[in-house]
Amino acid sequence: CTTTTQLSLTTFCNLLRNYASSTARQNDADASTAAAAATTTKNDKQHPSSSSNATSKWLYELSSKIPTPLPPLQFSLGILSAITTASNDESKLQSSLFELFGEGETSIEALFEVMGRTDEIKRDVTEGGLRAVAELKGDV
Repeated sequence: CTTTTQLSLTTFCNLLRNYASSTARQNDADASTAAAAATTTKNDKQHPSSSSNATSKWLYELSSKIPTPLPPLQFSLGILSAITTASNDESKLQSSLFELFGEGETSIEALFEVMGRTDEIKRDVTEGGLRAVAELKGDV
């Protein structure tokens, strides 16, 4: 027996905000490590750090698990675009990502993962990095 629950956008945004806040508090403990990684990435754009490669790979692999008609590369580029376009507008970011991910348990769980790592994605992931992962996977 399967029960389908449909969240209102307001309820969803509140849940997402609470999750992002708790994740942000957890990430504050690692702020010095993140700052060092960001400095390394900015100083060496030609040779991305292993953390940026790992984040690109994680995002691409997550995108391949989402039930969507888009190929993983296009979906992951859509996520990156939504995050970079929304800048500091949290409601715009939430709305864009919710529209991209859609409904469903797998999609919502993945959306929460992405929301918890938006700063990392913004800092470490590039279109070129995602395309490189797709090429390594043989998807391009």
